[in-house]
Amino acid sequence: MSKFNQISAKALVMATVAVGVQAVSTFGAFAGPALFYRYSTIRLNQWECMRKAAVSLRREGLSVREPEVRINNTPFVFADSEDYSAIIDCSQFAKRYRANKRVTVMVSGYGRGANTLSSSLIDNMY
Repeated sequence: MSKFNQISAKALVMATVAVGVQAVSTFGAFAGPALFYRYSTIRLNQWECMRKAAVSLRREGLSVREPEVRINNTPFVFADSEDYSAIIDCSQFAKRYRANKRVTVMVSGYGRGANTLSSSLIDNMY
């Protein structure tokens, strides 16, 4: 193989890799938001969980849409901003339903900020 062919082969491989990286980056820009999920056991009753959830969401700069939402008897608090949507679920505090006092936080958004926000929200629930 001549030196010119070796250089051409290396250039072709490098160009292919560059196009592949660009394609992955471009498709990543069109991807939807990520969903981050955290849960923990806390020492609150259900009413305190709902109250603290609303306070925690407001503290992080989110607008609480309903202070108490019940869909299929599931108590949770929903809030959002331009960048993120978050739900704090207090359903496992209910009587006769896995009363393990587990709170669940779900945050959806673009970028790494959603992951950080989910951690902050769960930490605020203590």
